[in-house]
Amino acid sequence: MENLAREKRRVAASSVLVAAFLTVIEFVVGFLTGSLGILAAAAHSLLDFGAAVVTYFAVTIADKPPDKEHHYGHGKIESFSALIETILLFATCGYIIYEAVRKLISGIYEIDLSIWGYLVMIIAIPVGIGRAVALKRVAKKSHSQALEADALHFLTDVWGSVVVLVGLIFAKFGFPQADPIAALIVAVLVIYASVNLAKRTFDILTDKAPEGVLTSLIEKVTNVDGVLDVKSMRVRRAGPKTFVDTTVSVDKTLPFDEAHNILDKVEETLDEVIPNSDVVVHPDPGKPPDGDISDYITEISDRYGVGALDIKVSHRKKGILVEFDISCDPNLTIHDIHRILHNLESDIREKFTRVTYVDIDLSHFTKTEGTYLKIEGIHNPLEDRIMKIIGVIPGIDDCRNLILTERNELLDVDIFCHFDGNLSLDKTNEIIAYVSSLIKSEIEGIGVIRIFAEPD
Repeated sequence: MENLAREKRRVAASSVLVAAFLTVIEFVVGFLTGSLGILAAAAHSLLDFGAAVVTYFAVTIADKPPDKEHHYGHGKIESFSALIETILLFATCGYIIYEAVRKLISGIYEIDLSIWGYLVMIIAIPVGIGRAVALKRVAKKSHSQALEADALHFLTDVWGSVVVLVGLIFAKFGFPQADPIAALIVAVLVIYASVNLAKRTFDILTDKAPEGVLTSLIEKVTNVDGVLDVKSMRVRRAGPKTFVDTTVSVDKTLPFDEAHNILDKVEETLDEVIPNSDVVVHPDPGKPPDGDISDYITEISDRYGVGALDIKVSHRKKGILVEFDISCDPNLTIHDIHRILHNLESDIREKFTRVTYVDIDLSHFTKTEGTYLKIEGIHNPLEDRIMKIIGVIPGIDDCRNLILTERNELLDVDIFCHFDGNLSLDKTNEIIAYVSSLIKSEIEGIGVIRIFAEPD
């Protein structure tokens, strides 16, 4: 940014010198030859000089960072610079039109058609083109309205020089009226350029959104992954900087870090479309794109004839974790329950593709006392002892996995078993409750026991 600021100041300073050079030679030759066309071009060059000076100071001040009194920076000084240039352009055009009309009415044309008049115009044209191209290049790179206005000044000076040169040629061949007519044409061209410049200046000073930009930005932001909707967007320019303030709707169930990542992507997208922009993105809680997961689980569970309780939905960077308990008819067999759980999980994953983990628990309904089973076993070292306890209990066909986890100086036990598929849920829970109480009574240091039942 600092290199770009230096380039802006350098091209503005060189424009001051070029404008001063053109002004001096055009005024000298204009007075010597008496050509109103050349004097009009000289007046325009004088205007270019003044505008170049204003532009130099404008770009120098505009690049200052925000401070305690100017929270949005100093960019609008460039727009005020362009406004001053516009006023000067209109004033100059008024004088040129007055003099041209006066000469045409009086019919008095005092023109010294020396070689100097042609030379100064021939010199002015390539110099003006070079300045306009240089200013336009830096203006486009830096989005500087002041440099763009200065480029427009030099470009209109080129138009004027061409018209004046043509007027001098016509005067040489006996048509002196061509000189004031050329001056009028220059004035019209300058007025046209001034009107366009004034319109752009007032648009920025009144915070008008750049034409066509808002629609493009909304379309780009809407396509950002995670953005549900663009609630509002405001765009305004101040000098070379564009300020964008937008509110986007994101999934209200997302964790803070994921929502923040989406907002970062929105900022990056806006900065790609409008470089050097100042972007503020506000999040708005929105309904998840596929609906609320909890509502769906409640709905689909009812459809299968079971009830979902204690639903927990956790969003992680790699996916969504779903946990809940179910209540159901205790007379259902474990085989029927397992089929329902399998269908529930499949439906949830199909509906919400970001779900990576589903845990449906029946332990909520496990009884801890009142069991009818009174079976004892012979117990040896820890894992073998637990396996032997399970191995002699009716209804449990086999234990396919056993996991011991040390937690807070206690051992948590996770047991995965195949049960008789024809057992009812109520009977299955009684077996689970009995096994849990038996293990805790026989083995010291046991914490939480979880027994996961699947049909054989």
